[in-house]
Amino acid sequence: MIVIEEDTHGHIANVYGNYYTRSVFMPITNARTSPKGKVPLNIAIVVVIEGNSDDYELAIRTVQCYSMYHSYPFFLMNLSTNITLSKACSQDDFMFRRHCALATLLQDNPHVDYALFIDADMAVINPNHLLEEYIARHTAGNLDLIFSDRIFTNEIMAGSYFAKNTEYSRNFLLDWANYFYNLPNSFHGTDNGAIHSLFLDRFCRDCENHWVKLCKRLWHTSQDYNGLSLYTSCVRYVLGDRSLLKDVRGGGQIIILIEYVDFWVRDGWLTENQWSGRDFLLHGWQKRRRDKVVFGRWHSPLVINDQSNDTSIFDEGRCTPGNSNAYLNWPYKDTFIKSDDFISRLISQKFLRARDKYASELETLLHYGLPP
Repeated sequence: MIVIEEDTHGHIANVYGNYYTRSVFMPITNARTSPKGKVPLNIAIVVVIEGNSDDYELAIRTVQCYSMYHSYPFFLMNLSTNITLSKACSQDDFMFRRHCALATLLQDNPHVDYALFIDADMAVINPNHLLEEYIARHTAGNLDLIFSDRIFTNEIMAGSYFAKNTEYSRNFLLDWANYFYNLPNSFHGTDNGAIHSLFLDRFCRDCENHWVKLCKRLWHTSQDYNGLSLYTSCVRYVLGDRSLLKDVRGGGQIIILIEYVDFWVRDGWLTENQWSGRDFLLHGWQKRRRDKVVFGRWHSPLVINDQSNDTSIFDEGRCTPGNSNAYLNWPYKDTFIKSDDFISRLISQKFLRARDKYASELETLLHYGLPP
């Protein structure tokens, strides 16, 4: 009886969540340009996988088509089949090896100016955005890496970032990958937990030492998600209000974007995969979670008539550079398209909850008897 009720509830939720009245097509009107006499930036998009990619096929196809249309080099790196990378990146955890793989790719491709690294389950929802717009907003400081917040937590997002092809960026990525060998015997959060510790190492040489020690201790004793969240909140508190971080000893600069309007990607489930013109990439498009009653469940904002074949809507022939029919590969459900204000309100609600949790965790930290 319980199973029947759960199945019925899930079916109703899926019918409601996928409801739409018509398909909507939006022509791609944005095109890459460069100032007269200047060579355009060579910006690559990099996805690293291990093994079969069926679970991410729809997301990957959107990125692949977007890359072809706008003439961005696209690298889909499979660590299971690339023997050279497997030897160069020997970390036992794929989550760390992938950052080593990107560092290796940048080293081997000096003609690439920047790389946008993305998780395999990140999909292009709006091909009218260009990568240049996200780089141009933050190049005044000659940045090596651009990270962003996760919105619903206090975490630095590990699954997507821009990396300039500099020695500093490559070394940073290798240090991050090699943090695998320094993981504590705890609920450490793999590469996401590690990057917070790396930030302490790189950018907190002048921070109050007792706070740094507290954060490290929290990481080493974390037993669950709550413990990991307390650790990341500690790190963010120690880093302070700084979004631009300068590594005096290493000579590099990194920025952590904290304003949603500056993000190029966000978790799609935060808004039930409803989106607006401001959105570019949505995270969480895993086939095994679509229309399932699980954490991270999502309903496709694209019309997929053949549920057994996620890629049935994609005609690769339309993806050629400047093809006037490329937009036909994005058949939107009308009910998922919202205004910027509507999406901002939903995001703001999640952000405020995250800030409340952060404030609560700071109170917990102060109970350790350390000065604020």
